[in-house]
Amino acid sequence: MHQRPIDVLVRSDTSIFPHPAYVIGLAADWVFDEPFDTRPIDFFAEGEWPLPVSGEQAGAALEYLVSLLDRANDAD
Repeated sequence: MHQRPIDVLVRSDTSIFPHPAYVIGLAADWVFDEPFDTRPIDFFAEGEWPLPVSGEQAGAALEYLVSLLDRANDAD
């Protein structure tokens, strides 16, 4: 069993949380009904993650993240 970051803060061997991660809304917007509305995030294993990551793969991932930030800035 993989430890979840939130579990490391609370316990090391078992989880008291039903989901591995949560997202907290700071305003009534997007999927959130009110400020501090909390939604669970579940992770599902899908395929293998090859290691180590090549420089080409890392560069492609970085370009993708930058494009998301550019789109967010364009929307403002």
